[in-house]
Amino acid sequence: MVLPSLTLERLSLRQYLIILFVSITLIVIGFLIAGAYLEATRTTIQQDEYLKQR
Repeated sequence: MVLPSLTLERLSLRQYLIILFVSITLIVIGFLIAGAYLEATRTTIQQDEYLKQR
């Protein structure tokens, strides 16, 4: 059984656009998640330092 390979030459314009939009969306979501994680980490460290001083 031979599986057809997914080559870029065989993709239609619609498929290119779908792949492009999905890729951009995933990249943006990744940056948003990373930013939220860093902000939460920074806030947690600040709160920990504040509680240590009390």
